[in-house]
Amino acid sequence: PVGETITVASSRTATALPYTIGSVVADVEQPQHLTPQIWIHSPGFQEQSLLFKGVSFVSYAKLQEGQTTEYLSESIRQLYEQVDYHEAGVAISLEDWRAKKTSSWELVPLADIHFYGGGAWEFADMNDPVKVKAFLGIGIAILLLALFNFV
Repeated sequence: PVGETITVASSRTATALPYTIGSVVADVEQPQHLTPQIWIHSPGFQEQSLLFKGVSFVSYAKLQEGQTTEYLSESIRQLYEQVDYHEAGVAISLEDWRAKKTSSWELVPLADIHFYGGGAWEFADMNDPVKVKAFLGIGIAILLLALFNFV
């Protein structure tokens, strides 16, 4: 019920925090990538977002023909170094910022996004490629068995 306070345990920490239910979202039956169990409002998010603290973004990029992921990664690194961190309210040097590894990116081919994701902040569970290949092998074995029985 809206207005009721519930306690939610974090999967990343041992802390359980109280949250007040503000709304209820209907289940969508169609297949989708966004399948959260709960959405939680973070009131301090706007202030923290300037520092990119605890923020995870998923973006898709199509490489132009002839370009490599190394080229894209280098382009991202160059953009990363152009950011003026002091204007964002960070009172440390770029070198110290880099040493703390507070920002990072990971390039994953589109064909692999359901197998290898961003980990803890993913919207959907990742699949295990070994299990998928095992089921594929079992399916082929069943088809071959059916084919031999038919002949």
